[in-house]
Amino acid sequence: MTGVIIGADIGGTSTRVGVAELSGRFLAVVRGGPANPNAVGERPAIAEIRRVADAAVRQAVARSGGPVRATGVVLGLAGVTGLADPASFGLATLPEALRDPSPGADAAAPPVSVVTDLEVAYASGTPEPDGSVLIAGTGAMAGAIRANVMVDRRDGWGWLLGDDGSGFWLGRQAVRATLAELERGGPPGPLARAVLAAAGAVPGPAGEVADPAATAGALIRHSYARAPRELSEYAPLVTRLATDDPAAAAIVDRAADRLVRTLAGLDPEPGRPIVVAGSLLLSGPTGATPVGARLREVLAERLDNPLTEAGPGVAGAAWLALPERSGADPRLHARLVGSARAETG
Repeated sequence: MTGVIIGADIGGTSTRVGVAELSGRFLAVVRGGPANPNAVGERPAIAEIRRVADAAVRQAVARSGGPVRATGVVLGLAGVTGLADPASFGLATLPEALRDPSPGADAAAPPVSVVTDLEVAYASGTPEPDGSVLIAGTGAMAGAIRANVMVDRRDGWGWLLGDDGSGFWLGRQAVRATLAELERGGPPGPLARAVLAAAGAVPGPAGEVADPAATAGALIRHSYARAPRELSEYAPLVTRLATDDPAAAAIVDRAADRLVRTLAGLDPEPGRPIVVAGSLLLSGPTGATPVGARLREVLAERLDNPLTEAGPGVAGAAWLALPERSGADPRLHARLVGSARAETG
């Protein structure tokens, strides 16, 4: 029987469950739908996690050539703070396939922990138990990590009250900058033209706006007619045009500054790692994103901490599921991250 650890990365967009050998090799990583209980409800979330976990375990059994026994399970969950009983929630997600079917074996479920997505993001980026993590995607927040547990946090208050420097924040700033240009008159710049086009208020072929007031009104109506968080759809316009439009570049600079201030509010201990995560900060095929690149510049000026990027969430969750993590070889962490990347493409 193969001993395994199971890590799950669960959010409002997708669910991933990975099953890895104790050597660090993933036997399976399966992706499913959203399972944030705050967004879809507890029962649908439990059902989806259990479905994906069952598929992952079955794949792991087929790949290992025999039954598997989980020595630890960690669910990294966006929305964990909204659960009345995280322990019961975690146990409810386990499929029957995780129980030992051998005759006379203890049928008790393996130990299950439900942790925050920040803890999983941090663990995916470094094997060090103490440090800080900064996430910037649709939302934004920072956390202080001690012994792989989040002990303090800053922001993450949601679009209405915070999430400074997030994708929503960038999108709102893009609309505000466009409205300001329309008020000043003259042809809109590249960012403003892109925002107007995305909103269906396209300027003339030469970039002119015949009636700035009417165009501004159309943009305002379009923005208020949708859910507020949908303003984040304009964020890619800001990052794409950051090298071509001073207005977009200024928004990127302010976003990086706000994110650094959020992180600095935790007073990171010098020398401890900082893990960055989220679509605005993780590098793509062509390198760091504009916000991520500017963030690195500002961090280098203000803080004395090594910076690393988060890896696949299932790798971080699996690392936290290790029964003897405190004495584990850091190379095991690297194997988990590399194997998870290979499995997820």
